[in-house]
Amino acid sequence: MKYSALGSTGIRVSKIGLGCSGNSRLGLAYGGTRDEAVRLIHLALDLGVNLIDTSGGLSGTDTIVAKAVHGRRADVVLSTKVNLSPAIWPMHNSRFFSKAFARLGAEFSYVAHPRLIRIAVERTLQRLATDYVDILSLHSVTPGQYKMALKRCVPVLERLKGEGKIRAFGVSEAFTRDPSHAMLTSAIEDRAFEVLMAGFNVANQSADKTVFSPASTRGIGTIGMFAVRRMLKDEVHFRQLVDRINRNPRQAREISADALLSAMTEHGVEDVADAAYRFCAFQSGANTMLVGTGNPDHLTRNVASHARGGLPPEIVKLLRDAFGSIDTLTAD
Repeated sequence: MKYSALGSTGIRVSKIGLGCSGNSRLGLAYGGTRDEAVRLIHLALDLGVNLIDTSGGLSGTDTIVAKAVHGRRADVVLSTKVNLSPAIWPMHNSRFFSKAFARLGAEFSYVAHPRLIRIAVERTLQRLATDYVDILSLHSVTPGQYKMALKRCVPVLERLKGEGKIRAFGVSEAFTRDPSHAMLTSAIEDRAFEVLMAGFNVANQSADKTVFSPASTRGIGTIGMFAVRRMLKDEVHFRQLVDRINRNPRQAREISADALLSAMTEHGVEDVADAAYRFCAFQSGANTMLVGTGNPDHLTRNVASHARGGLPPEIVKLLRDAFGSIDTLTAD
């Protein structure tokens, strides 16, 4: 496993991070058990992954992460988030209500009072059974929420850092609502956050120039997400993605899925998911890239993809030529 500095935070992270809050939620969303989820985190740590990322009350995985890292906390970079519309008592432990409040907050550009933000962070620390987290990010901030979040939340995060409850604070984007990274562009200009989380994948490579490169010059840490989404997980979905792009009247030229898939095979790329992950891991300027899964074999394959290194230059060029001008998709 390779590691890199997370901007100028002083935190060193594995190039692969395990996301615990995506569609799979460590396998819980597909019928997996809590014990299986704990074993998956243990496997990640054993494979050299040190970044474990969750999303507070929105993920419903905090207590699982707490159990998994117990006794190994010093070896783990623990990243979590706080919702800008935290659920109020007695619903703060309900994932359903947390997600509902988050959607409403995003829709109406609502940002909770600073006191509620602090309470939400304290509750997250309790669920994670830790005195501190390494990275605390504002979760899925929309462009409409950004200015108020900057005003209300950053002073709270600064105080929490001063109290030793977080090592670095950041912000993650609402990639599905903001695929062109308008919010993070403002965050980079303001230099108020130490870590940024941005969506990046084959179908939307815009974060590399818009987020990762300018953040790097300012010493801001970067975490990539959305590397392998539904439309990039296999050949069938990849063909559907290409067909969708080609049907867009604004698409300048037609993309050939057959040509791309044939070239991947010729150059020894295992499959679409392998190409998608290796492209993200080695062709973006992100310090680390999250992968989310509930399947031990899938996790092991992701680590193996990383070990194979970057894609052949010919494949990189084809993928950049085909998708490099797109900034409206998420590949979900």
